[in-house]
Amino acid sequence: MFASNFFDQMRAFLVFVFLVVVSGGAFAQTAAQTTAAQTPEVQSGAQASGSGEPPLTVVTRELPPFIIKDGQSGKNFTGFSAELLDILSKDLGFTYQWLVKKNIAEILAAVEKNDAQLAIAAISITRDREEKFDFSQPMFDAGLQILVRTQADNRSGFRQFFDFLQTDAMKFVMGLLALLILIPGHIAWFLERGNTETHIDDRYIPGIFQAMGWAIGAFVGQQSSHLQSIVGRIMSAAAIICSVLILTYIQATLTSAMTVKTLRGGIQGPGDLPGKRVGTLKGSTAAKWLDSNGIKHIDFDKIEDAIATMGKGALDAVTFDSPVLLYYASHEGAGIYEVVGPVFKRESYGILFPSGSPLRKRVSAAILKMREDGRYDALYEKWFGAR
Repeated sequence: MFASNFFDQMRAFLVFVFLVVVSGGAFAQTAAQTTAAQTPEVQSGAQASGSGEPPLTVVTRELPPFIIKDGQSGKNFTGFSAELLDILSKDLGFTYQWLVKKNIAEILAAVEKNDAQLAIAAISITRDREEKFDFSQPMFDAGLQILVRTQADNRSGFRQFFDFLQTDAMKFVMGLLALLILIPGHIAWFLERGNTETHIDDRYIPGIFQAMGWAIGAFVGQQSSHLQSIVGRIMSAAAIICSVLILTYIQATLTSAMTVKTLRGGIQGPGDLPGKRVGTLKGSTAAKWLDSNGIKHIDFDKIEDAIATMGKGALDAVTFDSPVLLYYASHEGAGIYEVVGPVFKRESYGILFPSGSPLRKRVSAAILKMREDGRYDALYEKWFGAR
């Protein structure tokens, strides 16, 4: 009896120990999984520093060729700015993880709220931003340019004709024609009214229309009748001499204007933007430049959306950072879009920090070192060609 009870108690004790061990292992595994889930993911590309310090949060946005999402992982980035940051992280010994935003306004807000320790993409150094943030040494020199369509104009014939009537060249020609018809026509009516040989009525209407009919014929070198007064004969002789020269000049003016309008929508530089349908990136320096020059524009969260809208015919031009537009025109938009006009409003890009950040001086010194030892030029040439 005693032996039976002893073995029963031992069996119960072993079962209890087994259950404790199994439960403890399951709890430990669950705790490890929970801890791993709560730990922020440091995307590959952040270099190990060996110091055990937490990774820096770097806020950015997709903006080829500066920040390009890795097509394989969908998490990491490449591009000029991404590779520059990778070099800086190795030189300075810090790790980093990406925080992606849609536009520059969200990037500035993230740094201002200390959601990120620095920001990098193609961030222009401006006076307004310098008052609220700190910038590194310039990491890129750029400016603004204009992107237009190069493919054949697919608008309706009526729309093309209506747009052409609004060009400066057409307005000038119409004004010149009005002067050459209205003024000589009134002079001819005043001198020849009631003359049976010229058949110009002495009443203003229809006499003025008869006189302007003569003026039109004289202008094109086909006078149906000759004026009889001395001044009228002089006008007729002058019309014969001038008509060929004037018609040749008008033809050359209109031909030149139509060629430019067809190839570039009449836009050759920033001076042609007023009155056109212009798109740009919301909150960018390009948007501020357009505002300061009184040019109406449509803002987009992504510059790619602005370009796509122009491709559908809803915009005449896109104004934005020169290197971004040049890269797009030579890659995805090759043969469809082209960059026109000179670089205007020259500016520099920098790495953005919260005001008073201790990182700024270290990063600036590292950028200067890269410029001195040739690594910066090598990186620039990789993405933009030799300077």
